[in-house]
Amino acid sequence: MSQLAFAHRKSVHLGKWYNHEFEMVKEFSHESYVRDLQWEPQKSRIGTVTMDGFLHIWDVDSEDHFELKGSSQREVPELYALAWHPTKPWIAVGGQEGIVQIWDIEEQQVLHSYNLEDQAIFSLAWRKQGDLLAASGEGSYLHVLNTDNIEEKPYKIVLEGLTFKVGWDYTGRHLAATDSRGFVLFWDSEIKMSHTHRLGEGASSLAWQTSHPVIAISYTDSNIGVWKTDKWAEIDEFTGPWRIPLSIDWDPEDRFLAICSQGYFGIADSEYKPHISEVFGKNFQGKVQVVAWQK
Repeated sequence: MSQLAFAHRKSVHLGKWYNHEFEMVKEFSHESYVRDLQWEPQKSRIGTVTMDGFLHIWDVDSEDHFELKGSSQREVPELYALAWHPTKPWIAVGGQEGIVQIWDIEEQQVLHSYNLEDQAIFSLAWRKQGDLLAASGEGSYLHVLNTDNIEEKPYKIVLEGLTFKVGWDYTGRHLAATDSRGFVLFWDSEIKMSHTHRLGEGASSLAWQTSHPVIAISYTDSNIGVWKTDKWAEIDEFTGPWRIPLSIDWDPEDRFLAICSQGYFGIADSEYKPHISEVFGKNFQGKVQVVAWQK
């Protein structure tokens, strides 16, 4: 049995997935719209960020909850993205001001802040080794921060379009980013070189599999492509009843792909060949912002 959570407007819905059936079990309400959520690795806590600038921590088992507020120079300090550290009780958050803050959740204090040239931060991702944090957004750079050495300047990768989503592969070596032009950028952290692939009219989100060199990429024409990255070959491409997918995520076994979009949340099964088939779908009023499996 797998657990996953997705954000719809001001609520986070928690559900269980078992034997091709999805059961809603809990709902966590916020006072403002939820922009991002993520499970703490190997734990039962969920972190969320909201449009009113708060970071929320929810314990799924006990339903305990607390919220944290970062410093801001703006009247409405929206937060757009967060990422849990893979081994420490730390969360990185970023938003409209281009400031990335590293929070110690146990001490409930900010450990360090980075100012990334006043560009809004749309996506954050820590690699599995816990030393590098990727940050992307509306500016012309993809930033890679060395959080083991806060004195080191962020490494910049030049981009040409808005970057919607970043993510590290299961080895922690390769970083991928989708942009508004339909390109996916791949950066090798060992040799510090990158290359790009044009895959569609616009790439909105991505999700690496947990233990394979396979990535799913969603496009603004509502299609989703599944690619094997070691040989760069497309395994599958499919569409469904959703509009532009805003967020996608593989389950811990790399079989089921959760999808959310404007007015829709669904789960697809990759073992249904030749195309991934939808096995669960639910319509909503309004945007379903983000989805994440517990891993």
